[in-house]
Amino acid sequence: MPNSILSSFFSESALTITNSTTGAVVMPTFKVKRVRISFRAQPMPHRREDGATIIDSRIILPTNLSIEGFCTDITSLDQVNKVLLDRQAFYSISSKGIQVASMMIDTDNSSQTSEMLSATPKRLTFRQVLVQNVTPVICQQSSDSSVVNKGIAALDTAKQSVVGLYNKIASI
Repeated sequence: MPNSILSSFFSESALTITNSTTGAVVMPTFKVKRVRISFRAQPMPHRREDGATIIDSRIILPTNLSIEGFCTDITSLDQVNKVLLDRQAFYSISSKGIQVASMMIDTDNSSQTSEMLSATPKRLTFRQVLVQNVTPVICQQSSDSSVVNKGIAALDTAKQSVVGLYNKIASI
């Protein structure tokens, strides 16, 4: 995981989808264009005796995750279809320091146009299944934890250091 904005340009794909049961990474050849993560909560307003409204609690709603990308060959398309047809698997999705567990695929949209002859654009939507005793969303970088204020814990280590970035730039 990159430690800075500069190192994120030279790093590998930031998205990994892991089958929670087997631990296998699924769809490794899927080319990701954009990832959208929606953290939602429903505030619970109450009226006081003087007529003022206070919000003293909130209900955490399931996380939605949308992935836009491309299947560049038949192998990539088969990998996406296997994930879509597997109705029992839960997935753990990690994207740029945010890890969300207990995700199931919700929708798969394909669009075929004359501009794209050799690739199939896809939009995959995952929805979190809320169950008891599941770990909260985890950020690998402390700067990401301030973006989403929903029970996020910072991890102690990152995968890529400044030295690794320097070596990569020096080799280019």
